[in-house]
Amino acid sequence: MKNIFLLIVFVALFNQSYAQDSCSHKCKELKHGIQFQVTNIFNLTNYGGYTLAYRYQITRNSGLRFGVYTMIANDDYDIIQQVDSIFSNPPESADNFNLKLSVQYLHRVLNYNDFDLLVGGGPFYSINNIESKNENLYIGYTYKSTYKNNITSFGMDLLLAVEYRLASNVALSGEYGIVISSESADLEESSTYNYETYDQVRSQIGTRDRLMIRGSNVSLGLTIFF
Repeated sequence: MKNIFLLIVFVALFNQSYAQDSCSHKCKELKHGIQFQVTNIFNLTNYGGYTLAYRYQITRNSGLRFGVYTMIANDDYDIIQQVDSIFSNPPESADNFNLKLSVQYLHRVLNYNDFDLLVGGGPFYSINNIESKNENLYIGYTYKSTYKNNITSFGMDLLLAVEYRLASNVALSGEYGIVISSESADLEESSTYNYETYDQVRSQIGTRDRLMIRGSNVSLGLTIFF
C-alpha cells in the first residue's frame, strides 16, 4: 500500500502542469471516483471507516458520495475449563452483524486555482446486532450468561471540506463535519448461577434511546476518479 501511495503522488506531481491545462476538458469526463482515507503520509485506509466510499460527479460543481459499511463476525470457542479435578467444555459463542448506509450531496461553493471549498450533507442508516453466550465452571456452581443488543440508528451528516486537485484524476481533501443521530436499542441480558441445590437467576430487558450531536473527526482523503 505504501508503494501504491508513493506512485500516485509521483504521477500526480509529474503531470500537474499538464493537468492544469487539460482539467477543464478531462474533469468533465471523470464522473466516478473511489475515496480513501490517508492515515499518515504513507498509508491509505477505508474512508471514514466505510467498506466502500464511492463518489459520482453530477456536474463540475456538484456530486454524490455513497458509503457502505458492513461487518459480520461469528466466534465459536472450544475451550477446556478445569476446576480442581473437574474438566468441562462449555459452549461459548459471539455473533456481530453491522451494516451502515449513507449518501451525501457535495457542492462546490468556492474555487481558487486548484482548490475547491465544498459543503454537503446527507442521511445515514445503520444497524448493529450483537449476541453472545458463555458458560464458566467454578467451585460449587456454574455460571451461564446471555447478552443481546440490537441497535438501530439514523441521522444526518453535515460537512465542510477543502479539496485540491493533484492531477486531473486525483484529488486530496481535508474534511470536518457535524453528526446528528438518533439511536434506539433493544437490550436483553441474563445471568444464571447453578448451585447444587438451587439456581439463582438475574435478568433484565428493555430499551435505550439516544439523541446525539457531535463533531466528526477531521479526515484527510484521497479520491481517484476514472
